[in-house]
Amino acid sequence: TIRQRLVAAERQSLNEAWISQQVMIQLPPNEPAGLCVRLQPRMIEPNGCFINGFVKNKQGGPGPLEATRKAVTGDVITNVNGIGGTWQNVMMALNMAHQRAGGRA
Repeated sequence: TIRQRLVAAERQSLNEAWISQQVMIQLPPNEPAGLCVRLQPRMIEPNGCFINGFVKNKQGGPGPLEATRKAVTGDVITNVNGIGGTWQNVMMALNMAHQRAGGRA
């Protein structure tokens, strides 16, 4: 779309660079909030789920992703267990990982 092209042109003019990093997380069993993050779709490069913020775990502390100190608000989750490409794929993979850990969909 025109908006996406304008955003891409603006980002290019800023010499914006994304840094890729791998974060390994063990989801705690029966954590109702999973990674304990607020996500929103990101449909421009990099495609995935934009971290809009963090929520506390059921004990009131940081969730598993925030506890790593490797992710901050504004980061984008682009791949989970080898599944990525679109925000829908990332959400599906996050839900599958959450269910395997004992959470509810």
